[in-house]
Amino acid sequence: MQCHWRAVGAYISRQEKCDPIPGSQTWRKAKKNSKTCEGKTFSCTRGCKYIVEQDTCDECEGHNVTQISPAQEVDDYQNKQNSKFRIPTGADSYGWGIRGCTKKNSVLCYDQERKKVCCCNLGYNFDFQTRECVEDSEDPANKEEAIPGSQLWGRMKKKGSADKCVKEQSKWCCHRSCSYELDKDKCGRCENYDQKPPTTVAQIVLDWEKTNGAYLIPPSIDKPGLFGGCSTKNSHKCVAQYSSAKHCCCKKGFVWSFETRLCAAAAQVQQEQQQQYQEMQSYDQAAASDQSHQGPPPQPPAPAPEGQSAGGNAETKQAATMAAKTAMKAGGFGAAAPRSLALLVPMLTFSLLRGLWLV
Repeated sequence: MQCHWRAVGAYISRQEKCDPIPGSQTWRKAKKNSKTCEGKTFSCTRGCKYIVEQDTCDECEGHNVTQISPAQEVDDYQNKQNSKFRIPTGADSYGWGIRGCTKKNSVLCYDQERKKVCCCNLGYNFDFQTRECVEDSEDPANKEEAIPGSQLWGRMKKKGSADKCVKEQSKWCCHRSCSYELDKDKCGRCENYDQKPPTTVAQIVLDWEKTNGAYLIPPSIDKPGLFGGCSTKNSHKCVAQYSSAKHCCCKKGFVWSFETRLCAAAAQVQQEQQQQYQEMQSYDQAAASDQSHQGPPPQPPAPAPEGQSAGGNAETKQAATMAAKTAMKAGGFGAAAPRSLALLVPMLTFSLLRGLWLV
């Protein structure tokens, strides 16, 4: 008789064991195939599985079937989605009409099938325990990127898929997986979150300056009006290289500043460019740390000994000279920007001085 009661007691103990669903304390009441659990949480009834995407208990297979724990299902979900920022549809979804994602610091994003879903914005991950977007303090590549000069958009003038930055409240930041479109001065071209992250804002700005020179004003920001004038102070109408279209350029003695959206002194813009390059380099290093198995990034070639060309012959010296001339004609850093800030500073200075001479 004692063995009988011991066996029954063990069965009851196993039957009543609670396996709480992470964050289910945020439920207003028990859902289908769920029951109250420890404290104010809920668990799935015996034999039922926790479906993370729907935030429900389903696929019930009988009381004698042991399902994976809800906590393990959550871990598998985040690993399978390859992201910690994706919000399950059952927790927050992009609704009809003007209703968007409702959780704080959440934005519209696209899954692998280009369906509209909700994600935590840049700088945040989704925490299942609190069911909120919490700040990510571990991944340096998961951070906001303020658009230079976007404070001039105004407090309420949203341009494309953008929101006010959390860190820099005066500026605007593009949503997760969305690019800054310099040719339109807005945020757009939103890809699904499983693809490679878009080019950084700092890199986009540097690419513009490298291609067009430091004095050309992007047409999306200023271009000649009906009477041929430019609205930016210290600017005038000009013709861009390899184009017959009319543009606005800063006058001689000034270069274009993305940060202030003005034609400013060269020293000020040089400092801004150095900051942009540092931000881009920090982002690249953070991204590279996640792909360390691919090996270290390529390093610039070592300088040649004094009095000797890099290749040690006239042909190599001539090729190096032609490459330098090509880089100078591009009005920026040449075909490949150096990865060392120590090499960047003198090249930036030379590029800016040459830009002033060309205007």
